[in-house]
Amino acid sequence: MDSLAFRKDVRTVDEFAADIRQFTANENLWGQIINIDLQHKGFSCTVRDHGVDSTGSLITEKLENLNADKQIVFSDSDVLSVEISAHRYTPPKTFTFKTDKLLRCADGFVDLIAVPWRYKNHFLDSACAVYLLENVTAQTDAFGWGGKKVVRIPYYGEHDSVIGLCRAGYLSSEPWSEPAMQQIQKWQGFLFADRPHNF
Repeated sequence: MDSLAFRKDVRTVDEFAADIRQFTANENLWGQIINIDLQHKGFSCTVRDHGVDSTGSLITEKLENLNADKQIVFSDSDVLSVEISAHRYTPPKTFTFKTDKLLRCADGFVDLIAVPWRYKNHFLDSACAVYLLENVTAQTDAFGWGGKKVVRIPYYGEHDSVIGLCRAGYLSSEPWSEPAMQQIQKWQGFLFADRPHNF
């Protein structure tokens, strides 16, 4: 399983611990909003924690598992494992995915990757993960991704973009329900941040 050295990458332990607290709180809030959204749209389901830890605590030893962040549990007992890949900076000029998350989705260890944003929620599945891995060149990015390999696509564009993948049916895109939007507006100062210079 992933060691602390791999997970914290170029960050100090203190920086990594602060990021873990922020990212975990962010993912938990998005999980609640996704739950509100799905239920309002008529799905009988519950979004629950599934990852190795959902408290934001720093785990210094190797991870016990690489479970997805959340599970969507439906009333008919169907269960979907979901990674949450939230983008804090707005507007989202690009969507960025860690290649290890895409690989886990492509291999079936994760059913969906949720990409929540201010106005819409996006879901990508294994077919989309395979497409991105095969058609978009991975980059090594030190800013905000600790030197890990990432796949980055622009939001706008005709082909290998968020809009293009939605049109091609690789990526779903759904406007939030009104109750979900109310929560996003309530917590927008926490969920979103201004884009740093040159990012």
